[in-house]
Amino acid sequence: MTDKKLERWKSAVHAAYAASIPNGWLLGWDRTRLQTEIRAAANTFECSNATSFDYSRCNRYEIQLGTKDSNHDVLTVLVSFILDVFSLYWTTYEADGRYGSTASQPMLSQGKIIEENVRRVLAKQGFEEVPAIWYNEPLSGIELELSEPKDVTLGKCLFDDYDG
Repeated sequence: MTDKKLERWKSAVHAAYAASIPNGWLLGWDRTRLQTEIRAAANTFECSNATSFDYSRCNRYEIQLGTKDSNHDVLTVLVSFILDVFSLYWTTYEADGRYGSTASQPMLSQGKIIEENVRRVLAKQGFEEVPAIWYNEPLSGIELELSEPKDVTLGKCLFDDYDG
């Protein structure tokens, strides 16, 4: 990944937000876009569509490895509507499901296979993965609903806006 690509992405994000904050509900974004493909990549594991455009600019899918009555991992797949990019991350949950923490890798070895399946499916559809180092790249001149101006980042503009 190059600095020129990062600058192109930032410029495209600024253009997408020039008139106002893009609203997927009003713009008619497809809530089920890529659902069939991502469910197939999940193999036999449970895959749910958690897409909401309330503070998001992406499709959100969650692939659960294991059962909710024991410690389990969830692979979250975010696919942006702003650019043809995606982001993946793991969360490990305790059996009660209330407490989760971001994990660098899943507990089950099959998780890495599922993760690579998802990457392959999205790459085949023309999507690129956002490098982790770029996710928190600051963006000035864009106003979001939840983030303070000093907290606006590339990741928040591409995927999910949140306070902080």
